[in-house]
Amino acid sequence: AQGGDYDLTRFAAAWQEFWENPSCLSYRDGATKATLANLQAGVSPANAASPSRDIAGAARIGPLFLLKWADEDALLDAVKSQTAFTHGDPAVIEAAEFFARVALALQSGMNMEAALQHVTALGIRIDLLSDWLENAKRSASSPVTDAAALEQHGLSCHVDDAFPGICHLLLRHPQDPATALIENVNAGGDSAARGMILGLVYGAQFPVADWSAGWVDGLHALPEIKALIQKLS
Repeated sequence: AQGGDYDLTRFAAAWQEFWENPSCLSYRDGATKATLANLQAGVSPANAASPSRDIAGAARIGPLFLLKWADEDALLDAVKSQTAFTHGDPAVIEAAEFFARVALALQSGMNMEAALQHVTALGIRIDLLSDWLENAKRSASSPVTDAAALEQHGLSCHVDDAFPGICHLLLRHPQDPATALIENVNAGGDSAARGMILGLVYGAQFPVADWSAGWVDGLHALPEIKALIQKLS
């Protein structure tokens, strides 16, 4: 919102300034600590990433969709750049691109299952993602509860656990984002990162006007969010 577009150098500077502010009380995970240490040691933003395998690196891409892009490839390049800034594991970067492509497919009018199939057909460079997606398809079509399915996939912050859990909920509840988000929280574990990606994907298909008022009006940061969106429109 400050720059009107995405630029890694500017993003990294603002990110570093946030974490180095003495009044910052936000939790620093391993990826944040490692990336910050690299920047402070003089490493360039393009090479400062931690080796983290946490899905959180792929979970903050939503605001990029509010910017104006020359084409989808430019947006996807930004998605990968922003993720790779702090999370250097290829599977996390690939997961970010995967869910960004799903969101774009939904915006084009596809339904959830078709969007997931479309993105898969484009080619997944990391075989593990294909395996995780197949596991999600099996659990989504089984009688197991959402909580049990996510526990089976794994509740940690690692992409190995989170990716199939997210896909399970998208496939099990393609037309019911509220239920998917509630089931996600109730399952426990790193529900925050999973929820951010679920919100991005469902938000690409269901306009804010389609959601129950309580899901939006109850946000403490709603005025700030609206103001930032207004700056970009």
